[in-house]
Amino acid sequence: MIHKIIFPKLIVAMHTNNMNYNDLCKKADIGYESLRRKLRGESNFTLDECFRIKKALNAHMCLDVLFEHNQH
Repeated sequence: MIHKIIFPKLIVAMHTNNMNYNDLCKKADIGYESLRRKLRGESNFTLDECFRIKKALNAHMCLDVLFEHNQH
């Protein structure tokens, strides 16, 4: 099954940092299944999770850019 990419800039930031889902889960203290559902758009990120992910990725972009939602 192919899933559409909901948060493309977040995925790019993960690849830029050589991180996979497991790595991000550990660094941001988020459960694997929870992260998977959120990245698929099946549930929403909390603001606290967004900040933890931004910090884990050492992202220098605003949250609204990092978590820009792909509408397609």
